[in-house]
Amino acid sequence: MPTRSAPKRRKPTPKVSIGAAGRLADQILKDLEPRTQDFKARKQEVAILARTDLIRKIRGETSHSPFIVLLSWFASAHRGTTITATLGIYNPDPITYLSSDLFAHAFWGLGNVVTDLDTYLLSADPSFPRLAIGIDAPPSFPISFATVSIPLPTAVAPGTYLMNWILFLRNAFGVGTVLERASVYTALT
Repeated sequence: MPTRSAPKRRKPTPKVSIGAAGRLADQILKDLEPRTQDFKARKQEVAILARTDLIRKIRGETSHSPFIVLLSWFASAHRGTTITATLGIYNPDPITYLSSDLFAHAFWGLGNVVTDLDTYLLSADPSFPRLAIGIDAPPSFPISFATVSIPLPTAVAPGTYLMNWILFLRNAFGVGTVLERASVYTALT
């Protein structure tokens, strides 16, 4: 007897046309440029989401929202000092997310290579602090930025370490929603 396969689920039709998403992506990239120059003047590394990925995220094809559009960090630092790292967040939704609900959590470890969320969070290196910051994200523009100051431990070996970000919405009465993950690196001397 032939088996029936489940009907294929159709992807929802994107709410934003490719042209409109492209124009919005161009505006995001333009708005990030002054901030990028400021970070570079402070000798920080900067990673910006590629235009094609921005378009897909704006159209809702690849992620939850809000989503990360920029990462800035120090690629090298001395042990025992304090560095900063920054996320740029874009909110395409028609509502404001408040800093009491939208958070970015930073931790150090090999989480970037782990696909399972539980293992990802448990991969944190206990030698480093874990930090969270609330983010106010209004609809559309301006892009929201969240910066954390990270005290680096002195009692770690020199080398390159990965810092991981997890962007999530808190749910006061249930399980929150993980929106995105990101990772940067710092060489400690």
